[in-house]
Amino acid sequence: LQREHVVALETRPANVEGRGRVTVRDLVRNALRMRPDRIIVGEVRGAEVLDMLQAMNTGHDGSMSTAHANSSGALIPRLEAMAMMSDDSMPVDAVRRQLAAALDIVVHVARAPGGSRTVTEICTVTDSLRLDRIA
Repeated sequence: LQREHVVALETRPANVEGRGRVTVRDLVRNALRMRPDRIIVGEVRGAEVLDMLQAMNTGHDGSMSTAHANSSGALIPRLEAMAMMSDDSMPVDAVRRQLAAALDIVVHVARAPGGSRTVTEICTVTDSLRLDRIA
């Protein structure tokens, strides 16, 4: 985004000597040091989901991210599984509390037959992690 007060951070692979790698987890943790109003992570695919949830639960309302799941209903278990990939040992019920506190809505997007993407479902997330379809 070419906007005032927007800082873009990007991952990068290690160099040929195996140094200099920057992961999404590194970026989320460093973004928190910048005192952001919100954090937008392009995609969570692994243990960084736990860092993203913790960021969302520390006063960064309006933060958002994307994740791949087969349906809206499949997202919560997928996020739980990704959070459990973290080296930080956290019981699954604690992960669920983090999810319930952090998530407000889930928007599911699917590929249409012509190749374009379309919103197929919008759900609110309840405190018990139930999804209520609103559109």
